[in-house]
Amino acid sequence: MFYHTWPKEEINRRLENCKIQMKNTGLSGMVLTDENNVTYFTGFRTHAPWTTYTRTAWYFLPVNEKPVLLLQNMMVPDAKLKTHSCKVVSYPGLYGTDLNEVKKIMESCGMAEGKIGWELGYEQRLGIPYIEFDKLRELMNKCQFVDGSDMLWSLRLVKSIVEVDCIRKACDATSFALDKVFNTMHEGMKETEIVQNLFSYMMEAGAEKPGFSLIASEKGNYDRVSNIGTDRRIAQGDLVWVDCGALYKGYWADFGRAGIVGTVDQERKDYQACVHEVTMRAINYVKPGITAGDLAGACIDALEGYGFDPSSFDCGRMGHGMGIMSTEPPSITKENKTVLLEGMIINIEPGFVKENGVFNIEEDVVVTKDGAEILSGAKRTLYEIKC
Repeated sequence: MFYHTWPKEEINRRLENCKIQMKNTGLSGMVLTDENNVTYFTGFRTHAPWTTYTRTAWYFLPVNEKPVLLLQNMMVPDAKLKTHSCKVVSYPGLYGTDLNEVKKIMESCGMAEGKIGWELGYEQRLGIPYIEFDKLRELMNKCQFVDGSDMLWSLRLVKSIVEVDCIRKACDATSFALDKVFNTMHEGMKETEIVQNLFSYMMEAGAEKPGFSLIASEKGNYDRVSNIGTDRRIAQGDLVWVDCGALYKGYWADFGRAGIVGTVDQERKDYQACVHEVTMRAINYVKPGITAGDLAGACIDALEGYGFDPSSFDCGRMGHGMGIMSTEPPSITKENKTVLLEGMIINIEPGFVKENGVFNIEEDVVVTKDGAEILSGAKRTLYEIKC
């Protein structure tokens, strides 16, 4: 029988680090209902709609006792094969969890009183309706429910060797797919056909599954950098910009490349060379100890130094963290004082938009002891797409 499990040592390391921080902050435990956090501490993943509000996955992580994973019946057999270091229990039905059962579990594992951490802050979300959260707070009236988001992110921001390897493989699959999709692309293809091929090539390269794709391909539409693909057919002279990412064992890649239908003209060739230089300057600036704000400033200064408007490619930041979410903290903005640490994965994405194209070469890097290693691949110059 084939099924994927995380190394027990990896899960135990995450749990021990969390328990140390809970002790240091005076928490009796944490209740986690966001699928990403449940995955991080248990290794259990499934098809996302099964873990939405009708089938919430509850993870009870006490400071002194063994954790408990509470799942709807259908998920339990799979979870028992895939999880380590927790007790797996079940609940029936599709209309939410019996909160009295939740109360019993919390009491049984030493979380009946004291401060209990929840996913209430930045880039976190509850996997239960707020009304249920409020009812549970009334039931557990000896507990103080507090935000545990900062602690969760302090644990998840720095990736282990195992996590970096997963992201590396996701980047490898994405690199292969981008090279192949541009080399097989031709005038007259629909944007949707390009996306279908892209996803197929990701799977061919060993991805667990495709993650996402964005595409812009027409003069007058290059500021639509959130476009997911339409039935428009690409035409001679178009710049085709593709931003995408594959997943490998739940970890994401995220970077983009571009090409011209027909001959690559000098103006756009020069623009692409400039944005590549900007991105490489930013990557060369990366090292442990600088802040996300420092890195954002380096990107903005380099763009403005070439005379380009950083706000024209307006995604609100110059990059972001990555992991089991395609975008994680830290956001690379001038205001962000988060210090970069060895082992963080950072997406760097300075760019600008002109009437004749999107010029943005994203790179995914891991912060190393004395700099950064680029994980993303594929061609940085403009591909020449067949007419």
